[in-house]
Amino acid sequence: MFVVSRRTLCVLLAVLLLPAGLPAQAPTETPEQVVRQYTEAMRGGEWQTAARLMHPEALEQFRRMLLPAFETDTPGRELRDQFSDGMASSRIRHLSDTTFFERFFRGMMTLSPELLGVVQGAEIAMVGHVSEGEDIAHVVYRMQMKMDELSVTRLDVMSVKRHGDTWRALLTGSMEGLAAALARRREAL
Repeated sequence: MFVVSRRTLCVLLAVLLLPAGLPAQAPTETPEQVVRQYTEAMRGGEWQTAARLMHPEALEQFRRMLLPAFETDTPGRELRDQFSDGMASSRIRHLSDTTFFERFFRGMMTLSPELLGVVQGAEIAMVGHVSEGEDIAHVVYRMQMKMDELSVTRLDVMSVKRHGDTWRALLTGSMEGLAAALARRREAL
């Protein structure tokens, strides 16, 4: 006859019950892998892939910050025309967050093809990441770009947030700055 001590029984029960109370499964991709995929998609003009690598909260925030620039005729008109193929601002308002992101970057690069050239020529090296709790990581990477004969190297940070069993990108400071600049242009007129 097999006798189980009370202590052994408690340990076995704890082992069986613990997985239900543990945090979500560890992401299948590292923060660096997601940021590399995102930067490669941006370099390649693959806006749909870049949008897919954004966290849904960041896509919603991006759309909310930039949408007002498309609801006026003066400051956002040229960008809106490139962004929407002549789509009325009322239809732009109804685009999904993902489609809004894709169309915005496609329009920006149509207006500034030299910007896409600089981005495409950039070399990116991952340095590492710093975790902020369990759900956010800040990835540090080095970007080297050439503009004409000028070579620029800078360290940058992209934050990612858990989404299901992976990480997804949050807005960078430069994206937030772009939205703020467009909003200021709109208010100035």
